[in-house]
Amino acid sequence: MKKNIILFGLLITMVLFSAKAQVALETSSTQFIEVIKVDGVTKYQIVDRENKILRVYNFDHTIFDEIQIPLEAGSFIIRVSDYSSKLFDKDDEYEYFMGSQNLSTYKVTGTIFNKDGSEIIKMDSVDAIETFNTPYGPKMRTSFFQTNPGWIWTRIYSLGGTIQSSDNRIENVSENPYPNPAVTGITLPYYLTDSQGELYIYNSSGSLIKSVKVGPDFQEIVLDVSEMNPGIYTYKVVSSSGESQGKKFLVR
Repeated sequence: MKKNIILFGLLITMVLFSAKAQVALETSSTQFIEVIKVDGVTKYQIVDRENKILRVYNFDHTIFDEIQIPLEAGSFIIRVSDYSSKLFDKDDEYEYFMGSQNLSTYKVTGTIFNKDGSEIIKMDSVDAIETFNTPYGPKMRTSFFQTNPGWIWTRIYSLGGTIQSSDNRIENVSENPYPNPAVTGITLPYYLTDSQGELYIYNSSGSLIKSVKVGPDFQEIVLDVSEMNPGIYTYKVVSSSGESQGKKFLVR
């Protein structure tokens, strides 16, 4: 009898605790889940690198779009970004950017694809892009980091489409990280108008290696890189307003 009373008490305690819980796990994935906006509507984006599939999910976890990525044999995906419509051209078909590297030649290629796999443009030595509006129309900046020796190559392209005002990115990070390349420490500037955000740091494979909370009272953090492996890293700030364009830095 006493044992039953104890068990009943534990059950009541668990029920009361569950009723008070404010944080509940909604979903999890072995792949990185990115939050994007498509035609002004927030979606989840997951890149299945093993099976070469880009999946875009609605917030109710139903699939909005699924694309087989036409990765060349002997290459691996560096990143997939800028899933959108009418950004790189003016038709209604969805398009996206993929940066990839050949495992034999180490050649890095950036390609913008239509959903059907046809290429809009293929660019050598491009592993990331950034799109932005100007008084002269939408532009695209490409970037490529070479680790040995350390140098950066950027190019500017005019775009044939339109950058939607409903895009989910925060204003671009106003300054570049410095010193870049870094050996012991680096300053990472950011721009934030919300009361709080999260700064995420990814390695060249797209894996999240560090995240820190940031606020609007400062516009930069100082990062100790002495324990980080040499290579290329990307950081971005995410808040309730959206996310900033990624900025790259090199650790030697």
